[in-house]
Amino acid sequence: MRRTILHGRVLRSNDPIGVEQEMWSLLTLYQLLRRTMVEAAESQPCTDPDRCGFTIALQTARDLLVCAQGVFEQDIGEIGRRLLSTLAPAHRTRVSTRKVKSPVPAMRNRSWTAAPTAAGP
Repeated sequence: MRRTILHGRVLRSNDPIGVEQEMWSLLTLYQLLRRTMVEAAESQPCTDPDRCGFTIALQTARDLLVCAQGVFEQDIGEIGRRLLSTLAPAHRTRVSTRKVKSPVPAMRNRSWTAAPTAAGP
């Protein structure tokens, strides 16, 4: 959230109550944008919500709030229209099964021998 919503900025509040309030507002914004993305994808048949871009939804919401236009539209609204106009390509279907990596690194299983010593005179 710090990278996408705040663009690397820190929270403005200096007290714990204010930080909590800012975090709840950011989480609410995140959930509302994700919900809008899902509703926009569901308005077109066979469209996966993963194809909608979060950054596009966020930028459109900022533009609408700054201009105070089209914020309370019916149906999918301007955010949904922009999301649907910039859908990412569909994901490929997985061909092979997903492999689970070993939790122990390979280097840890290797037996180490002492380093060779220099030959004496």
